[in-house]
Amino acid sequence: MGCNTGFFAPAGTPRNILDRMYAEVMKAVAQPRMKELLVANSSEPAPYTRDQFKEHVASEVRAWGEVVRAAGLKVD
Repeated sequence: MGCNTGFFAPAGTPRNILDRMYAEVMKAVAQPRMKELLVANSSEPAPYTRDQFKEHVASEVRAWGEVVRAAGLKVD
């Protein structure tokens, strides 16, 4: 099972900054050495678009939120 990792920026970050960050990360992830490092750390490149990653994170929050509520966990 791979690990999901992503980059986040503060709300309101200008779109041109987000576009540049996305482009640079995609270039880095495409490098053979980066792929090797990801695989060595039980991960794999999953070049989501920003919208796809946003939906993935929202899906994970919903799914794990249900687990937390079902278990009755609380933040101290």
